Amino acid sequence: MSDISEALRNAKSDYEKKLMQYNIACAFALRKKIVDKVDSNFGGRVVGDRKITAGFRGGSSGALRNSIRVVPTADRLRITAGNANVPYAAIHEYGGIIQAKKAKYLTIPIADKYRARRAREFNLIFVDKKNTFPFLYDPVEKRVAYLLRKSVKIPARPYIRPSIKEFIERDAEEIFNRILKK
Repeated sequence: MSDISEALRNAKSDYEKKLMQYNIACAFALRKKIVDKVDSNFGGRVVGDRKITAGFRGGSSGALRNSIRVVPTADRLRITAGNANVPYAAIHEYGGIIQAKKAKYLTIPIADKYRARRAREFNLIFVDKKNTFPFLYDPVEKRVAYLLRKSVKIPARPYIRPSIKEFIERDAEEIFNRILKK
């Protein structure tokens, strides 16, 4: 009887080890797939051995891609994206409307010069002509610097859901078979 019990304990232990190996392998593979999707959605490119992504204000910090976590547990993978420094993770995944909260308008920079700094850092003129959207004009450059909007609709650019679907369809079974053959 004790031989059977011992064999069952060993089998259960081996099964749990293989399951954890599988979950860890899946976590690494799925995170890579999600990060690659973020890069493709938001203009990422590889330069040397570094990933460079195009950001809204003159270059991305990589905060969204760095906030992605895929944590294996005994029976599932826990996926998170975003944190206090990356509150926009959900709006990119699902889309939605962003409204001005602390000011009357959102400022949308028109040229690269204006992307790296806030509108209030320039000496600009507020223009609100009839039948047009309001904007901020730069009299030195003689051009529109920022468009002003009370709200903007951000289209969904999902990066987690398609990655999970693709992972399940293409990768999960291959990883499972590789771990079982060890």
